[in-house]
Amino acid sequence: MVNICDQTDDDICSVECKTILLARIAAKTKPVVKAAKRVNLPLGDESFCIKDINFPNIPTLADSWISSLRSKLDICVKGDAVPDPIMCFSACGLPEKLVHNLETAGYCMLTPVQMQVIPASMSNRSLLVSAETGSGKTASFLIPIIAHCSRVRSQECASNQGPLAIVLAPTRELRLQVEEQAKVLGKGLPFKTALVVGGDPLPQQIYRIENGIELIVGTPGRLIDLLMKHNVDLTYVSVFVLDEVVSIHGEKTMKVRRENLRRFLTGEVSVVVSTGVLGRGMDLLKVRQVILFDIPNSIDEYIHQVGRASRMGEEGMAVVFVNEEDRRIFKELVQVLKTAGAPIPRELANSRYTAGVYVGSERKRTLSSRSRS
Repeated sequence: MVNICDQTDDDICSVECKTILLARIAAKTKPVVKAAKRVNLPLGDESFCIKDINFPNIPTLADSWISSLRSKLDICVKGDAVPDPIMCFSACGLPEKLVHNLETAGYCMLTPVQMQVIPASMSNRSLLVSAETGSGKTASFLIPIIAHCSRVRSQECASNQGPLAIVLAPTRELRLQVEEQAKVLGKGLPFKTALVVGGDPLPQQIYRIENGIELIVGTPGRLIDLLMKHNVDLTYVSVFVLDEVVSIHGEKTMKVRRENLRRFLTGEVSVVVSTGVLGRGMDLLKVRQVILFDIPNSIDEYIHQVGRASRMGEEGMAVVFVNEEDRRIFKELVQVLKTAGAPIPRELANSRYTAGVYVGSERKRTLSSRSRS
């Protein structure tokens, strides 16, 4: 029989196992703290600084000031009575422990998407959020989830231990990342998670849910399987998030994909050759260069894939090979490069498919002025 240790949230098989686990943790002199780098807000050409002066009530700010803030940070909103953006994490009544966990994890400043999404989520609004890759979307939905679950658990009787929130994500790696981040931010709060994915023993996942958790992170397929074949009660679920829902296929087993990603993140290997499986959602913070030998079929997918080289406001380099076969996205590609202020190769600028004079050959060229040797 498998139990859960209340102090560590790990699976244990007996009291002796719990004692050994706690002894190992106590023997560590320095706990491992996962910290993220300081997030810098993207500023425009005009200098525009944001200073937190502890406004007691953000909604009382002038409408003109709120409009100016959204304009400067490129925040576009639609809907009725949209909540005003916040300036700091403590401005929307988050639990003190959650605010402390955010500071410990390195969340020094909100990103634009977090400024707007967090107060809207805390107001029980249904949201459709679109933001560039690496902009902090994951934290923007995890923070309200943790705050909501903690508040519900502190107000209700202990008899109700059913899940309160569900997050569905397309890739196994992304699901692991979301759950890990949720554990870091929810540490010390009445907040436990369950990872529901294929490839892991199903009985353990069911037992963990039945033993009392707040958040389920998983895949649509495994979740449907739980609902159809097992008595999993989702009566109290009030928050549902679809994160980066896309169709993927890496042509590798789950075990191989997990091991390759681990070796890359720990520095055992410095180069990873991958399909588009790494194109969405993964926080590879140390990656500074991405090489795309086959450009994606859509400009949106291109932005996601080159975005692996520029996470959380850091600069990076992307090298992309293109030829005439990729002409369907030439116009959009040139526009994206212009918007980003990136140099446009002469061959691409003069292509007849970009409304210019076609100069070039069918040999693949990089998006730089130098030819591949």
